[in-house]
Amino acid sequence: QWIKEHPIVYFGYEPNWPPYEMYKDGAYTGIIGDYIKVIEEQTGIDMIPMPPVKWSETVKKLNTGEIKVVPAMGISAKRKERFVFTTPYIMDPLVVVTRDNFKVIEGISDLKGKTITLPEGYNRIELINRDYPSIKIVPAEDVQDCLLLVSTSKADAFVGSLSVVSYYVNKFGFSNLKIAAPTDY
Repeated sequence: QWIKEHPIVYFGYEPNWPPYEMYKDGAYTGIIGDYIKVIEEQTGIDMIPMPPVKWSETVKKLNTGEIKVVPAMGISAKRKERFVFTTPYIMDPLVVVTRDNFKVIEGISDLKGKTITLPEGYNRIELINRDYPSIKIVPAEDVQDCLLLVSTSKADAFVGSLSVVSYYVNKFGFSNLKIAAPTDY
C-alpha cells in the first residue's frame, strides 16, 4: 500500500564519496547507485536523486524533513534518536591517514592533542568528540579537501573510510599520504 501511495521517492546523498556515491556529468552513480537500481527493480519505486548539495546540506534537509531518505549514512547514537536505519548493507572500516613523514601511530588515541580534519556533517565528528575530546577537529567540505589539508600540513590526520581514502589517494595522486593506522570504527 505504501509503495502504491509513494511511487516516487526523492533522496539525498553525498555527491563526493567515491566509489560509493558520486554525482558526475549530471548523473548519480557509484556502488550505492547500483543498490538504488535494484530497489527500483524490486519495488517499482522510482528513486530520484535530489540536485547535488554538500553532505552537510543533505543532513540538514533530512533533519528538517525536506528529504525523507538517504541511501547511506553513518549510524551514531544521536542519529538513531532522530532517524530509522536499515540493517547496514555496506561495512567499510575507518582508517587514520597521515603524511608519510608523520610519526608512527597505532590508532586514533595516538592523536591526542593533534589536529584532524573531517567533512562537515559526518558522524565521525560526533564519535571523535565523544571518544577523544582532546583532538582538535578542523571541518572541511569533503574528503578531497580533508586529504589536501593533511597533505599540505594544515592538519595532522584524517579519519575516513578505507575504500574512499584509497580511491582519492589513487585518483588524485596524494603521494605523500599513507594509511597510518586502523580504528575501532
